[in-house]
Amino acid sequence: MMLMEMINQWYLELQAQVATLEKEQLNILCYAKRAIVLANQQNTQLKDWLKEYSFSDLTEEIAFFKTVKPRFSSQLVYFSEMLRIETYRPLGKPKQIRKYLQKELNKLLEFTEQHRDFYRYHLTGDTHLDDKYFVRSACSEIIESHSVHPDRDTDCTTVHSTMLSTLMANELLHTYLEKELHKLDTGECKDLFARKLSGARLDWTGPKAALIELMYSLQTAGVFNDAKADIKHIAGVFESVFNVELGDFYRTYQSIRVRKKNRTSFIDSLKEMLVQRMDETDERAFLMHER
Repeated sequence: MMLMEMINQWYLELQAQVATLEKEQLNILCYAKRAIVLANQQNTQLKDWLKEYSFSDLTEEIAFFKTVKPRFSSQLVYFSEMLRIETYRPLGKPKQIRKYLQKELNKLLEFTEQHRDFYRYHLTGDTHLDDKYFVRSACSEIIESHSVHPDRDTDCTTVHSTMLSTLMANELLHTYLEKELHKLDTGECKDLFARKLSGARLDWTGPKAALIELMYSLQTAGVFNDAKADIKHIAGVFESVFNVELGDFYRTYQSIRVRKKNRTSFIDSLKEMLVQRMDETDERAFLMHER
């Protein structure tokens, strides 16, 4: 009992730490990254403890790999997958984002279907195969070909313990993706940038052609992603950040390019206004110094 109380306390600490992260209202990528660090620390602590501990009997070993370890491992899988999903979430229109999120949701359902029999075994609380599923010596020889996440140390896991961890993580991911799809439907959260700005909003109120001129100039200067960002990617970011629909920006750029006079009118005006502001600041500073 003392042993299980100690391990349970570790899990409660992890949950408390994650709850604290949620209160900080971080953007989703920072939240996932920091949660991964916390989950990894607790999993490492559990793994180090396991290497030094000898189970008293098979019943204790089964209980550990069936009910204890998956709780910890599933958190690491969950936040790692959340980070992956959000890192590759497309920018731009809600339709594209919805298609991406639905595809990720379908992957979860496919995995569950592939392991339907074991998932049913888990949900119904069956025990008749526990000595095959959750005892290390019973399945260590097949861990490489069936492991579903990076925890492949045969001294610290079993095939079905890692599989159960993934299924439990998928349950959390399913809920997460459903919420994200709902937010998309209600307009509560359009994309990563909407969440990253945390309530701050910048609406582009100038001419769209001016923003497209700026967009092409920045892309030409190679200031994004070490000059590797293409114009379509940049346009998607601009639309998301500045809450604007740029439409056929390729056509607009061609119109800018064939101007007979002052092809970079917006950028030129930016320079003029900034220089004027600097001059006025210098003048005020000079007058204050004279006083």
